[in-house]
Amino acid sequence: MELFGINSTHSVWRRRNAAYDPKNTIPTVKHGGGKIMLWGCFSAKGTGQLHRIKGTMDGAMYRQILGENLLPSARALKMGHGWVFQHDNDPKCTAKETKECLKKKHIKVMEWPSQSPDLNPIEHLWREVKVRVAKRQPQNLNDLEKTCKEEWDKIPPEMCVNLVANYKKRLTSVIANKGFDPKYCAVVFINLAKAFDSVSHRIPIGRLNSLGFSDDCLTWFTKYFADRVQCVKSEGMLSGPLAVSMGVPQGSILGPTLFSVYIHDIALAAGDSLIHLYADDTILYTSVPSLDTVLTNFQTSFNAIQHSFRGLQLLLNASKTKCMLFNRSLPAPARPTRTRTLLDGSDLEYVDNYKYLGVWLDCKLSFQTHIKHLQSKIKSTISFLFRNKASFTHAAKLTLVKLTILPILDFGDVIYKIASNTLFSKLDAVYHSAIHFVTKSPYTTHHCDLNALG
Repeated sequence: MELFGINSTHSVWRRRNAAYDPKNTIPTVKHGGGKIMLWGCFSAKGTGQLHRIKGTMDGAMYRQILGENLLPSARALKMGHGWVFQHDNDPKCTAKETKECLKKKHIKVMEWPSQSPDLNPIEHLWREVKVRVAKRQPQNLNDLEKTCKEEWDKIPPEMCVNLVANYKKRLTSVIANKGFDPKYCAVVFINLAKAFDSVSHRIPIGRLNSLGFSDDCLTWFTKYFADRVQCVKSEGMLSGPLAVSMGVPQGSILGPTLFSVYIHDIALAAGDSLIHLYADDTILYTSVPSLDTVLTNFQTSFNAIQHSFRGLQLLLNASKTKCMLFNRSLPAPARPTRTRTLLDGSDLEYVDNYKYLGVWLDCKLSFQTHIKHLQSKIKSTISFLFRNKASFTHAAKLTLVKLTILPILDFGDVIYKIASNTLFSKLDAVYHSAIHFVTKSPYTTHHCDLNALG
């Protein structure tokens, strides 16, 4: 862990051949200003102890670190018996003395091939810590150590659970593909019919109880659901009240959270596939090298998910539930336009483009459709601004562009930044038009110049 290392990436809009302009670079310190080495461990129950390694670590020091940190961490996390320890094939880890030490302490070690990809899930936690530490900007090595330990302890248990839960699937996928990235990924974008109105009040209360909420909290939530009524007003006439016995209040802060609690256990039915839940926006996906295998696994998991939704009295909106087959490196496979995949025997439509959480996805992940929509939206806004430019002061022009143009570009940029330079050049053109609207400067003005204007 470097003191002044670059632990996160930053994206800027710049002119061609201006990559090394000072305003496009981040200052660095030679050798990162010093660094520290850390040893840490985690399980599905959370992070264990974090130990700073001083000096050069040899086999004896490594065994001492294990003795002082591994078992105490397991006891603190209440691991019980039957857990397996995984470390890499560094000579210190595979030394005869280390193996005997672990065997003496009755610690079972996971077998790990000598030539293998670096798939240790703790690498994801190291990355998380680096990003968090970089935001706090420690000023010396002791402060760096203290900050690392504080951020390590703040890592949410949910992140650890997800890393462990998905570990078997990731290893299976890598083995099946002989170490290379999977080539096919089938995704279904699930749309639920009247999702928030279908929630049975009994189930979220039970889920909150299993999560350890106090009796007072459960009573509060029960009363929050109770005694709700609805009525309709039309042309000055008001209908009589109708008791609401199901659903979570829409338009409230708690609504999406309670719905997420309601469908939380849906993920358990995903089988060999993965699932992402964002309120009532659910995606199920699976990826393996073989097209036949990916479709078979996908169908099995999707059937199980549909049964789980039915158990929660949630119905799929068949007309809005779509499927997509991602494949960046190979030609699009021959496939029928529609295929029978829903439990009721109806067809699930395959699409090549789908708008998910405000971002247009295409089957090649080129983001061509998304950037086309951004370009069209920005052009429309800029045209309106230019037609009325005589009505705006310089300060008003700057404010309008920052409030109407920049948010369009910034939303989802971390996702679509993998698009080609050719596509980005189209965004550059409309963005430079926005800069010209404010400053009347040439169309090659740098992106950062606009942000610096006051």
